[in-house]
Amino acid sequence: SLEGVAIMEYVVGALWSGLELVCCFLFNGAFLTPKEINKNSIYKALILWLIICIYSNILIDQVIKQVLTILILTILSVVFYRGKLVVHLCLVIICYVFITTIDTIAINCMCYLLGISYNTFVWRKLSYITLTTTDKLMSVFGAWILKSFRKKRNLGNYHTKWIQLSLLFPAVSAAMLAMLFYTSPRDGDVPVIIVIFSIILMIANIAMIYVINNIEKATEQEQALRLLRQQISIQTENYGALKKNYSIQRKSTHEFERHIQVLRDLLDHEEYESAQEYVRQLQADRSLKVFSISSKNPVVDVVLNQKHQVALEHGIKMQVKVNDLSSIDIRTNELVVLLSNLLDNAIEACVKLADNREIVCSIVKEDGVYISIRNTSNPVTILHGEIATTKQDATEHGYGLSAVKYILNQLNAEYTFAYQDGWFQFVAEIPQ
Repeated sequence: SLEGVAIMEYVVGALWSGLELVCCFLFNGAFLTPKEINKNSIYKALILWLIICIYSNILIDQVIKQVLTILILTILSVVFYRGKLVVHLCLVIICYVFITTIDTIAINCMCYLLGISYNTFVWRKLSYITLTTTDKLMSVFGAWILKSFRKKRNLGNYHTKWIQLSLLFPAVSAAMLAMLFYTSPRDGDVPVIIVIFSIILMIANIAMIYVINNIEKATEQEQALRLLRQQISIQTENYGALKKNYSIQRKSTHEFERHIQVLRDLLDHEEYESAQEYVRQLQADRSLKVFSISSKNPVVDVVLNQKHQVALEHGIKMQVKVNDLSSIDIRTNELVVLLSNLLDNAIEACVKLADNREIVCSIVKEDGVYISIRNTSNPVTILHGEIATTKQDATEHGYGLSAVKYILNQLNAEYTFAYQDGWFQFVAEIPQ
């Protein structure tokens, strides 16, 4: 009946609008920083979906529909993500063009395979609905793939392999659907059995995404657990070093008055040369230089001073540049693991050199926190953003760098590392 057809069109239109919303949500999530999701944001998304469903079935002018859809999708992006309004709008337009392009290419390719016109295919209701629904699901899948690559780089090759493997299933599904459409009767609509089979394939693709997400979450939890164990180990080591340095500093403080008294006696007896020699001895006393590096951030100071002392013990020249870091907004455990791993890697690389051992460390707080650590090193091969290893146990090599990348990704930081002319450099910018 006409009423049944109208109801089906409303339901299908609502489904397509929902898929477009999901696609936009995933696509923009690949480039923008998410806000905290709560009940209010979910309610707002449902309201926006209902608005699209209503005007899609009322308005006839396609241009007005497209403008309103872009506006609604932009509001959705603002609800869930941070960023400037212009950026939200640009990303929504790109996403909408992406969805429209997929729909257009798929329908025209199917018309070519069937040897029929576009209008003829549109009037084949089951065929048109099945193919368009599949297209929009593929758009959602494509946006999910993009977000996965952009936001989960910390899973490395493991994650990439799963993504590549997961692409096979939707590709095979699309090929099977195309074959079924091609082998169906040319003079009529697609058989119901093909529609049922298409629904099963769609459900299977959704299940595939769900399974992959669960696998990735398990991988992230395992990596986070390894990182936690490393944090505990590093923090224990730093606590021991801090306790040792504090004891030395306390001892030096108790002896300060004695040093002053000795200098006063030497000066009173006009033994200036002896006084100068005594001052030189004090300057050479390592215990008086325990906290020679000061950034006004106790965590940074402990790590830098400890690593500076280790570098000196290995004959490594270490230059440190810092400014006032008292206001940086990075959790203590993340800061300790981040700096300790970077400096440990630099020290380890320098120790392997016979001479010219040098580290240049710069940590500056401006609009963000800028970290630059350069060190002389043997040649390093960097492939696909990873340091190639020659160790037998490749899984353990460079785990410190892996932990650093993991933390920086959690902080939405930009980073890069390179080797050139005997120097390895790691640079990161952490937004504040």
